[in-house]
Amino acid sequence: MRKPELATAVAKKLKLPASTVAKVIQAAMDHLTTELAQTGRLAYRDLGTFTVESYPARKIHIPATGKTIELPARKLVRLKPSQPLMKKVQQSHVTGILSKQDERLLGRVTIESTRYEGKPLIRDTDVSVEFLLSLLVQGQTPAQILQAHPALRPEDIRACLVYAYQAIARES
Repeated sequence: MRKPELATAVAKKLKLPASTVAKVIQAAMDHLTTELAQTGRLAYRDLGTFTVESYPARKIHIPATGKTIELPARKLVRLKPSQPLMKKVQQSHVTGILSKQDERLLGRVTIESTRYEGKPLIRDTDVSVEFLLSLLVQGQTPAQILQAHPALRPEDIRACLVYAYQAIARES
């Protein structure tokens, strides 16, 4: 995401003019970069810790040319990601390609440890995800399933498929 996209997203969320938000973001970035340059460290709980690491000058050999060259001393900025950030990134691996509608559908699936040995069920029914998948594997159409199980709604079948996809994606 680039700065203009960030400004637009924040402006929309806060219902402020994008130009004002862009100025605030620029002022924040200016302050953060100055602080990092002066102190060598910035820590933000939800993002991580930025540190400046210094490396001395050194000589390296380039095998292709046979030459030895001098690399000047340099400083690099490192980010050690926070636990919340890493958790979010790992979750995005699973949900990253799901649409917002698919993510809402996952709310239709519930797991209650006291019912059906903790297997995932379609909310407000006694129908398990496993049972619905077995019906689909047997070749039943969604219309046939809905007719045989009136407590189900059409989105429950899609929720079952999204849940199954998510479970498989988590394993890989």
